[in-house]
Amino acid sequence: MERFTFPVDPATTRQIDQVIFGCSKYSQNIQFAKSGVISGILGMSLSPDSLASQLSDVTQKRFSYCLVPFTQAQQAPSVVRFGDDIPHPSSNIQITPFVPTPGSHYFHLNLLDISVGFRKLGFPPGTFKARADGSGGCIIDSGALIPQINQNVEGGRNAYREVMGAFQQHYEVTYKLKRVGKVPQGFALCYQYTQDFTQFTSMTYHFEDADYIVDPKYVNFYDEQGGYFCVALLPGGGKSILGAWHQQNMRVTYNGNINSLQFSVETCANDIQN
Repeated sequence: MERFTFPVDPATTRQIDQVIFGCSKYSQNIQFAKSGVISGILGMSLSPDSLASQLSDVTQKRFSYCLVPFTQAQQAPSVVRFGDDIPHPSSNIQITPFVPTPGSHYFHLNLLDISVGFRKLGFPPGTFKARADGSGGCIIDSGALIPQINQNVEGGRNAYREVMGAFQQHYEVTYKLKRVGKVPQGFALCYQYTQDFTQFTSMTYHFEDADYIVDPKYVNFYDEQGGYFCVALLPGGGKSILGAWHQQNMRVTYNGNINSLQFSVETCANDIQN
């Protein structure tokens, strides 16, 4: 148990006693910066011992963040806000309900379909639903850097392959871009391009009651020195994951009062000034 001290404003702090804090023995694939500037993981899941759950009484079951684009991360920090400190929603806010999923502490969302550009792929209802054994489903997870599309969804379809096929159609068939082979980042779909190419395509997650549109500049990973870009998606081994790369410059609010995710486009570098 520890006493946690939180900044309320530049001149005020708030202390909360008896907060569970500990070390993990069995983490996998956790890569901290070599310089040591990242010291650990802040658990914000539905687990009863996550920080969000422990502080729910004083935060009105709400927390929010706005991820500064990774290219600007050295200039401005990303801020986690709780309760009344969360900015009032903008006019373009969208809301989609969380899907109760027994046995899981993740925030599950009801993913109905996916679009690449203006082309909706037309996955049948229930394609991305969670299964009784805990597999399947779609979660939002800021701890997963690169988003994932499940390879094994309902109906025996490979949703990842179908989504990547739509990107191939756009870049290879429509715009005749040349594929790049193996790249250091390990992405499957990469293309050569020049600075005058601007026909990057968006991607949309069609959730229940809400469309989460990923701006084209955040759909891809760019290596300008290498002269190539890659579609920033990985094959999911059991779930589809809306990861941090697709959350850049998006105000994301987890609202436990209405059991829903709220999101809207925002310039996240301005958040520290508010």
